[in-house]
Amino acid sequence: MNGDKNGVRAEAKEALTRADKAYLVKCDELCTERFFLLPEYKEAQVIFCYCSVGSEPDTSEIIRRSLRDGKKVAVPRVCGEGIMEARLIDRLSAVRPGTFGIPEPSKYEKIVEPEEIDIAIVPAVAFSRDGSRLGHGGGYYDRFLPKVKGLTVGLARERLLMDHIPCEDHDIKMACLITEEKTTRPLKGPRATGI
Repeated sequence: MNGDKNGVRAEAKEALTRADKAYLVKCDELCTERFFLLPEYKEAQVIFCYCSVGSEPDTSEIIRRSLRDGKKVAVPRVCGEGIMEARLIDRLSAVRPGTFGIPEPSKYEKIVEPEEIDIAIVPAVAFSRDGSRLGHGGGYYDRFLPKVKGLTVGLARERLLMDHIPCEDHDIKMACLITEEKTTRPLKGPRATGI
């Protein structure tokens, strides 16, 4: 299965490098607007969100506005091989490049347990229309997401969605998929495993 995933991962990365930069920026703006329209956002107290790097959908405005709206915002921090934790931040400038060059909070920030998270915005190399996610292969989110009971959200670009992503039993599908064109709910519940 890993061979299949590596091939799809390479295909997805290639498609991203060919994508028009102006298209990517516009998608990110529209995805951000759609995120704040989620009914779950109004009620959410704790938002977990990755800090985007490179060509990933930009999450900076989601983090900033969530903080302005009085939400608790946690971002991931790597704390071991394949292990990460969620730590609170009070401003985006508090994060610094850490493991793999990804911005993360200091080890002194307060930990948020996965069970406390109301909405988790999850990164991916690619998503498929059924909510399947292809990660970078480190297993960090595979270990973290099963404990999250809140809404799992994937931000994606419509043109870059894949028709199929190979899944294993431990893979978590997104309950909500947001693109520049629409918001879909591939799952009936907030989360599910496998295919």
